[in-house]
Amino acid sequence: MPPAWDTLRGVTRLPAGYRRTGLCPTFARPSLQRDGYLLRLPLVGGLLDRRQVGTVAEVSQQYGSGVVELTNRGNLQVRGLQSSGLASALEACQAVGLGELSASLVTISPFANDADHALRNTLLDGLQGLDVQRLAPKFAVHIDDLDGTTAGRAADVLVRLGRDGACELTLRALGTTLCSSPHEVSAIVRRLVECCIAGGPQVRTADLVQHAGAATLATALAAPGPWLASGARPPRPAPRLGLHPLPSGEWRVLVGARFGRVAAAALAGIGDLLQRHALPNIKVTPWRAFALACTTSTQAESIVASAAALGLLTRPDDPAAGVIACIGARGCWQTELDTLDEAERFVANRPPQLASGALVHVSGCDKRCATRGDVALTLLGRTDQSGFDTLVSPDR
Repeated sequence: MPPAWDTLRGVTRLPAGYRRTGLCPTFARPSLQRDGYLLRLPLVGGLLDRRQVGTVAEVSQQYGSGVVELTNRGNLQVRGLQSSGLASALEACQAVGLGELSASLVTISPFANDADHALRNTLLDGLQGLDVQRLAPKFAVHIDDLDGTTAGRAADVLVRLGRDGACELTLRALGTTLCSSPHEVSAIVRRLVECCIAGGPQVRTADLVQHAGAATLATALAAPGPWLASGARPPRPAPRLGLHPLPSGEWRVLVGARFGRVAAAALAGIGDLLQRHALPNIKVTPWRAFALACTTSTQAESIVASAAALGLLTRPDDPAAGVIACIGARGCWQTELDTLDEAERFVANRPPQLASGALVHVSGCDKRCATRGDVALTLLGRTDQSGFDTLVSPDR
């Protein structure tokens, strides 16, 4: 079968100089910020074992600024790395299994089950032989969990496996189609990746639709069923911090990182907590919180108390819950405003009418890097650097 791009023959390819602005750092390409290099660690379903937790904490303390960030894709970022220690930091992370390109290429919900992870393996197998390093750094296929917890994930492809084993595949720029098997999904994803690679180093699905047209792309992908215009499901509210009983009789604990950041010393403390409770791992969620699985309510309550002592957020009614802030002038050249100080001021004077856990975004500039999702309030830095304007979401 010829490459999928052949179906688009005759359509003007994107210009050679085409570049997308605002590229994010990757593991292979850390970006230089005001406070040093920023290293992103992609995680599979947010999973970190005890050894990896300790390594990230040590890398941050030894080579970086001692600050680790949780991202809205369930990954970690180590801030403030100096050029002299960058190679050593990368080597230390790779030695414990961190930094694989596949972790950011095919992402998965932290609450995915075994069948979802088997689907992920099928998708990765289907991409064998393709030069995926030529894809745009932000290109991603995301696998949601059965409950649709991460349906709002901003990815080129969103896949959800139903209870009957059938797959629903959504391209936000094209629509939704139903597939009878993971192998059909894998074939469509492979053809899409072929199209994006052929289009150029920054091309994503929306670019193909814009330059070739939806009908042409749909033909190239050869889905087994029609593309429905229903689109992706709306994002669900973030799970509340604290204890969550599970149908299995076990417990899930969610503890948040204040403004999406955790000190390396506190991260090391989380590793100690895992060891003390004989827990094999922890998960980073897209809501800038850590998820831990516990066997009993007593264990869960003990973990919550330990997390609070480390400075993590444990109560859904904490004034800082749901407050997201970019690094601001402390680490970014785009603004001279201190977003973290502004976030602290907001927490100290949080409006009583604002619901507990409502999302608030403090952004030093109009790029709004910390989140692209829906928020109740945005504190947006003014272009003249004189302060912040408060923007209320129109549907609030």
